[in-house]
Amino acid sequence: MQLNKNLLLLISLIQSYRKYSIGEGMLRQSLGQQETDWYRKTKDYYYSLDRAIFESAGIRQNEWYLCALLHFDITKEISRTDYSGLDTFHFPDESTMEETVVSSFFYYMWNAWSEQECKRVYEGECRHFWDKWCCQTESAAYGAAENFMQT
Repeated sequence: MQLNKNLLLLISLIQSYRKYSIGEGMLRQSLGQQETDWYRKTKDYYYSLDRAIFESAGIRQNEWYLCALLHFDITKEISRTDYSGLDTFHFPDESTMEETVVSSFFYYMWNAWSEQECKRVYEGECRHFWDKWCCQTESAAYGAAENFMQT
């Protein structure tokens, strides 16, 4: 979908609230207090907003869009563009979700997968899946994630 003024303002608002929540949590921790859960706090704030805000931005108020708003990169180019020119930029919508989920899986597997992560995810079955992963990486030209997901 095309980026618009209200959507850009909503992205900025949610990302600013996330930064505030993280900063507050870090300050609390440095004072010896219990750190706040920035994601829960941001999610609560997100759902406290009026639905009309989301409608004016052209999106729905749901978990998928919360993640998309939190992770959207407001580039310098977008920041410098007049509101009337925002339609040249694109914001992901739910129709791209399947592609996003798959590419996120590959990105995660490429950048974060390790034996320790495998233990956290698979616990008692870790050895089986780690051996499977190692076997797939030996002969994969592009990486093991594609083969691992298919088997």
